[in-house]
Amino acid sequence: MSKEIVLRIQYGGLGDNLQFSTLPEEYTKAGYDVYLHKSNPYRNQEIYDLVWGCNPYVKGIKDGKFNAGNHRWLGPHVPIDERYTHTQMMEVCHGLNPNNKYSKIYYESKIIPELQDKIILDFNAISVKHSIEQTVRSISNLLSFKQIDSNKILLLNYEKLSNDFNKQLVSKFNFQTYIIHNIMHLCDVFKSCDTLICSQSGNSVLASAIKQDDSTPNIICFANNWPIVPHHLFIFPNIEFLNYS
Repeated sequence: MSKEIVLRIQYGGLGDNLQFSTLPEEYTKAGYDVYLHKSNPYRNQEIYDLVWGCNPYVKGIKDGKFNAGNHRWLGPHVPIDERYTHTQMMEVCHGLNPNNKYSKIYYESKIIPELQDKIILDFNAISVKHSIEQTVRSISNLLSFKQIDSNKILLLNYEKLSNDFNKQLVSKFNFQTYIIHNIMHLCDVFKSCDTLICSQSGNSVLASAIKQDDSTPNIICFANNWPIVPHHLFIFPNIEFLNYS
């Protein structure tokens, strides 16, 4: 009889779920049946649909005790090894080989041809808050430093989120906006664009998972005043972290 792994994490954000996304496949390869715990949290249904619903290595949902998840990572016994990315550390903490540099999704993102030369700007993170003054200053510095053509920038608006912050950015920079309908559409946008400028948040983890070791999208992530602690704040080698605060 195959051994069972029941996964439960502590927080419901996109990045929180994505950081464990490689475990079902790796455990399956090691001879386990992998289930998601019934009480696993999600900020919204779309996070479940993308991270776990599309994952062919999750056999179903179970209640009762769980034996994989945050408790393996948050304990004082966790070894920090500078050789490993955040995702690899998740695997090491669960007794697995560190096989994946990045988080993983199993949705096959589609190319949107008209976005292939575009620069996507996304500051719609829920858990990371930016002041409008700080963001305007950061964007201005970045556009100047990178000599970015502002005419190629599309600012993402989300159908299901408030876009008041973006309205202020549009008034400052006169950016064009682009509407995101759902999380699968967001994956298609990240897969298609030339460059993504975003917060250090779940969306940066998603973009990293989509990019893997491909050349695009170029991912530029504003760290702002956050302390960059290896293996804790979703730092991956296919993302360029900048502090323009």
